[in-house]
Amino acid sequence: MIFENIDDFLDNNNDHLVSFTVSTYNNINLIRNLLTSALQNNIKLIFFALDKEIADFIHKNFNSSVTIVLYNVDVSNKSKNSDSSSSLTIYKYGSQEWASIVYYRYFICHRLLKDGRNIVYMDTDVFINRNYLIDIKEKLRVNDIVIQSNGNDCCTGFFAMKSNKKLINFFNKKNMINNLKCYEFGGNGGPSDQKFFNHYIGKHMNDFNCVLLERNFYPNGNYFYENSELINDYCFIIHFNCLKGEYKKIKKIIEFDKLVVKLIDYLPNDEETLAQKDIMEYKNLLDSISIYDDSESMDCDFNNEDEKELNEEGNGNQNANIHLMNQFEIDDNIIDNEENNIIDNEENNIIDNEENNDFQININLTEEK
Repeated sequence: MIFENIDDFLDNNNDHLVSFTVSTYNNINLIRNLLTSALQNNIKLIFFALDKEIADFIHKNFNSSVTIVLYNVDVSNKSKNSDSSSSLTIYKYGSQEWASIVYYRYFICHRLLKDGRNIVYMDTDVFINRNYLIDIKEKLRVNDIVIQSNGNDCCTGFFAMKSNKKLINFFNKKNMINNLKCYEFGGNGGPSDQKFFNHYIGKHMNDFNCVLLERNFYPNGNYFYENSELINDYCFIIHFNCLKGEYKKIKKIIEFDKLVVKLIDYLPNDEETLAQKDIMEYKNLLDSISIYDDSESMDCDFNNEDEKELNEEGNGNQNANIHLMNQFEIDDNIIDNEENNIIDNEENNIIDNEENNDFQININLTEEK
């Protein structure tokens, strides 16, 4: 089902705890892997679509299994070409365009919290390994924020929040943009929502009743890569970060046997795109393993007998993918320990204002923390 805006979704949803992710048309294989892992673990993961292309793609390939909510999308523009490859745009991690997308998670959080919902947010490079609902609900009984740790501070790729006035006021869009200057945060590394979060909340955990999640149960990338033999069977989620780009993350996912979908080649074939080294390496990887033709519809309805059979067999095709992965060198680019940007922190008495959705940004996210 596709809801045309967040208000329509809230009017038709009674869940007190809402789990969600958000994306443009990009990182398609990561998105499909996340959504499928959610379905396999009985997690109702709401997908907030930032453009019509990704909404149509998810709706076509997951049928009614995934609830889709359009966010900041002009649904009146019926003439826009929904052939997705033409809208795939690559933006550098930390750029202003990239930052404009990653802050949508907080604006969505604000609207959900304002409606009295507790929330769980996750990046599209997360894999759900076990059902976390009972654990997160228990943690939110005594904490207002629980968030993934990268070993030094907060990792904004996975967190949960409890609805309360302080968080509703803090994540108000006008407050974040005008008072807290969220888009200007970053320093030499470029804009970063994680630096923003750690400056205002991570350094004042007690004030926000915020605690870090146990790394054995909610590991980020490097921690899982180093401790997978010990925690693989019981960790709730795995965040495949500490790598830049979908290509390298997919390689890691295959290496650790967490690929639960058949990969598709959705990448453009124009000369400019093919001139990029990572794109060509990704295409070579996709050509090396059994993939769907990009024109096929992937039926992820779990009433489908083939899908049931796949689950019962434990995704036997993954071993073949891992064997092929041995041909590639895994590149661990650590991006967890970015230098914290230092700015003056002033106490703000904030009055909750209505969200201002006057501006629309229609770009694509390709690099995630």
